[in-house]
Amino acid sequence: MPGGRKSKYFTHVEPYLDDVKKLRRKGTKEKDIAKTLGVGESTFSDYKKKYPELREALKGSTLDLVDNIKASMYQMAMGGFIKTKTTYRYYNGKRYVDRIDEEIMPPNSTAIAMSLKILDPQSREALSTNVVLDNSDYLENQSTLLKKIKDAKDEN
Repeated sequence: MPGGRKSKYFTHVEPYLDDVKKLRRKGTKEKDIAKTLGVGESTFSDYKKKYPELREALKGSTLDLVDNIKASMYQMAMGGFIKTKTTYRYYNGKRYVDRIDEEIMPPNSTAIAMSLKILDPQSREALSTNVVLDNSDYLENQSTLLKKIKDAKDEN
């Protein structure tokens, strides 16, 4: 056959660029996206080099994913309330109640440390020394760390 085998890009990838973006925003790895689309990992990599629209779809979606992860981390650092929706059903499948609950999410010390490493150079240096606080200082230090994160976030 002259010209070789026809590329799967136009049948297996291009029509699904919106799905590629959605999968990437959810954190799906590129190798898994390739498998979902029915193309090999190395072929998918070649397509990224050859087709700028695929490269842009992945790049933009990855930036969105990173922004969402950062926002989640900052929310975990600050603590707050989480709304959860619960739907109960009869045995025959008909919905009979929707309930929205609010749960208190306490600040997460790991998220606090990670946020400070990102936002504050002085904290980055201090946290790199792996200083362990004793329990008596915990609440006082947690309040100070939360204030620094809030101030840094307000500056951005």
